[in-house]
Amino acid sequence: MCETLVLVRLALEHQPLLLPLLNDFQAAGENLLFQKTLTQVQADFAAIVQQLREDKTGDNLSEDRVPETTLWLRRNQAELIGYVNIRHRLTAALEHHGGHIGYFICPSERGQGYGTKMLALALNEARQLGLPKVLMTCDVDNLASARGIEKNGGVLDSQGISDVSGKLIARYWIGLDSLDGATREQPPSLG
Repeated sequence: MCETLVLVRLALEHQPLLLPLLNDFQAAGENLLFQKTLTQVQADFAAIVQQLREDKTGDNLSEDRVPETTLWLRRNQAELIGYVNIRHRLTAALEHHGGHIGYFICPSERGQGYGTKMLALALNEARQLGLPKVLMTCDVDNLASARGIEKNGGVLDSQGISDVSGKLIARYWIGLDSLDGATREQPPSLG
């Protein structure tokens, strides 16, 4: 069976699809999203959708934040299996750790190439935002993330100790102007 993978903006109709994703992260002991409990997400879902819209436009952001687009990887119109944040510009802190793009796949779906494909889709979105290149960072021991970045044209720029996590991180640049709507090396087929 061939899978259909697309990036979508979170909307009210996605609430039933979001809860299994959040359960998956929570079951793995990861609380990367919203920093809220599942009960709070259910109660505040409309406010979360509105906050994501404001994050994209830059409305009501604190001084330490930049506009960002958050998109969700939807598989076969039926489930959300990950999300990606695309920051529209960098601060000094993001230049050190974080970069333009951060992406997360549900723990139960990792190791199947979804991160690589989601990143390819996110790079197309970054190009549409007018970014000529993007910076990405990952822990050097996160080999899956490093491979996904490299498969999407990432070139290692430097390594150093993160002042956020205290871990050794790698910094990669991906040029978007040389990409013609596709990645330099196509991600593995998931079909």
